[in-house]
Amino acid sequence: MTKVRTTLLSRKLTWVMAAGLFLTSLSLSAQNQADRILGVYLTAQKDGKIEIYKQGNRYFGKLIWGKDTHHPDGSPKLDIKNEDPKLRKQPILGMVLMRDLEYEDQQWVNGRVYDPNNGKTYRCKLSFEGEKLQIRGYLGISMFGRTEVWERVKH
Repeated sequence: MTKVRTTLLSRKLTWVMAAGLFLTSLSLSAQNQADRILGVYLTAQKDGKIEIYKQGNRYFGKLIWGKDTHHPDGSPKLDIKNEDPKLRKQPILGMVLMRDLEYEDQQWVNGRVYDPNNGKTYRCKLSFEGEKLQIRGYLGISMFGRTEVWERVKH
């Protein structure tokens, strides 16, 4: 009788361990898919590079290079169109332009994207079309917005 219990217990333990390993591998696979977005991208107009990075479980995008981020005298261009007067003295280069994106169902959602050209912030979601990153900025619902396509670059 003890041998039968030991065998049953061993089988249950083996099943629990296998299920645990399977769930762990699914979790790691989902995390790898979520982190696929990490890297540097050239904007659609090819006038800026955005580095997408992760903090906690959220994704952010920072301007790390731009064609038009300095005045002819070399001084940095500032965020003069920002709706918040306290932020108008910050340089555009180095700004976090995308924030708080969460990975869900093979896309990054619930984020905000800031456009320093007009000082407006929009809701956004990101997804891949092949190897190209689709950025959808919108007001209210996604139907009323605009999509840009960015290409991954190596720095």
